[in-house]
Amino acid sequence: MTEYYGLISFCFLMFGLALVQQLKVDVQRRLSLLEQKVDKILSHLELGTEPPIPSEVDGLLQAGRRLEAIKVYRRATGASSKKAEETIDRLESKQIIVL
Repeated sequence: MTEYYGLISFCFLMFGLALVQQLKVDVQRRLSLLEQKVDKILSHLELGTEPPIPSEVDGLLQAGRRLEAIKVYRRATGASSKKAEETIDRLESKQIIVL
């Protein structure tokens, strides 16, 4: 008789683990869909596509030290030379507001 209780307990445990796994998969799927939606919204609004601009960069630009500003931006963000130069160009033309 106790063997049946053990078998029944094992079955319930396996059922519970399968249920938890399915819930985990469902949550991961829903999270992935939400991330895709947020990415589309940010892309549409042209937000969130660039890392924050270090405040030191603004000071260097105001001092006329453009190359140093590019270097600081690259170090802080890991951006490529081209991307850093494009960002600094936009900063200089006041298309990006540094907060």
